[in-house]
Amino acid sequence: MKTKMVYMLVPVVALAGFGWAYWLWSAEQSDAAATAQASALKARNEAKEDLYGGKAYAARDGEKEALADIAKGSPKYYVYGLPARSESAMAEIMHSRFGIEWTRIAGCMVSDPLVRFADTYDKEVESYIARRFGPNAFVQAEKDAAPDHPSQTEG
Repeated sequence: MKTKMVYMLVPVVALAGFGWAYWLWSAEQSDAAATAQASALKARNEAKEDLYGGKAYAARDGEKEALADIAKGSPKYYVYGLPARSESAMAEIMHSRFGIEWTRIAGCMVSDPLVRFADTYDKEVESYIARRFGPNAFVQAEKDAAPDHPSQTEG
């Protein structure tokens, strides 16, 4: 009777041991898969951020760069997004009236750091235009560059 009990107990214990080992192995595989997936997602997000100029602009300070460029006498106006019909006219007006270079830094695919940099830089440049050329100079330039403005429809 003892031997019959051993014949039953050994397979049960072996099966329980196999089940426990399999459970540990599958938990480890699941953790490894989750870690690999998280790593791939992080790499994809970093690549996307880099593709849209995120890393290039993340550490840059738009306000400081604008003040330095204004002090050197070479301010720029950074634009991104789809080009407007009036963009070439606005670029010409910014250059001829204010001595500011119109610079396209991105199309419609942008990152948060790029937008933050461009917006803070441009805010300083607009303040400079207001101080030097009058509070409505930039708004007037935008109106003059509009496609339906008489200066744009002549010729």
